[in-house]
Amino acid sequence: MPRLFVALLVFGAVTAFFVFGPSEAEILGQQAAWKNSVSDQFWLALLLFFVVEFVLVGLSVPVGTGLSLIAGVLFGRWYGTLAVSFASSIGALLAMLVARYVLSESLRRRIARRPRWQQILNSLDRGVERDGWFYMLLIRLTPVLPFFGVNLGMGLTRIRAFTYYWATQLGMLPSTFLVVSAGAEVGEISSFRELASLEHLWPLMLLMIVPVVLKLLAGRYLRQGGDDITEGRTVS
Repeated sequence: MPRLFVALLVFGAVTAFFVFGPSEAEILGQQAAWKNSVSDQFWLALLLFFVVEFVLVGLSVPVGTGLSLIAGVLFGRWYGTLAVSFASSIGALLAMLVARYVLSESLRRRIARRPRWQQILNSLDRGVERDGWFYMLLIRLTPVLPFFGVNLGMGLTRIRAFTYYWATQLGMLPSTFLVVSAGAEVGEISSFRELASLEHLWPLMLLMIVPVVLKLLAGRYLRQGGDDITEGRTVS
């Protein structure tokens, strides 16, 4: 029922946007204006975007996907991927360190009152002890736990900070590239009809396929190790 409600809510919001929202010409015109503004001060805009994403991710604000799309629209596929990859990874490291050294006791008390959360934390502990960086890499490749949930949960394990950082950046790179690429394709269109072409649809198609494939491959390994976080349930 919650998933159905969310699906209906999203469908209703999208429908309302197209019925009552701005016209196609207004949307594309505003997009072009933003891109022109960015091109005039490209490096400053890229730096500002980097700082904003780093801060929001470090504060565990769940805005990663939206910011990745915006990066693709404004900065293109390659610069957008570069900015998002480093900003989100460094922000994730900050969130993990805050969870470890500042919020550890309060997080543990809260988790202890929720058996499901405690079960997930125990799985993270076992995985880190068993496989170290490889487990961290699989967790980032497998889209099961929320991004901010992994940051906070891993802060309560004994994984090394540097290992956490590079495994996070490498593990998130495929999905980051695809989301930013989707934004870059949107940024290049001159009409909504162009989105229906394979030339512009390929990032969205891969974005739906790749996470499923990665979940099947990585999930099987994680289940063999006794972890239950790959069953499609997430921290709520």
